[in-house]
Amino acid sequence: MFSKILAFSSATGSAFFFYIYYEQHWRWKDCFNEQGRCFDNDTGLIYLQQAGITWITLAIGFLALAILLFLKCCFRQKRQKTD
Repeated sequence: MFSKILAFSSATGSAFFFYIYYEQHWRWKDCFNEQGRCFDNDTGLIYLQQAGITWITLAIGFLALAILLFLKCCFRQKRQKTD
């Protein structure tokens, strides 16, 4: 049961970090200059291209953890049914 909750939490964390990656990097990928910066005139924010690597790494890490925990739950249930 604990693994299922942890898998769901990891999947939720992954979705959150993918959303942050989209908002902070993917939407502005055509705007970045040679220094890796993008200035948004509407909000006055500066987006950094290097931040995208951080967000996508966290998203993929949480996704991998969610998949591993989900598979662990599935194989554990399958093994208990055969015993």
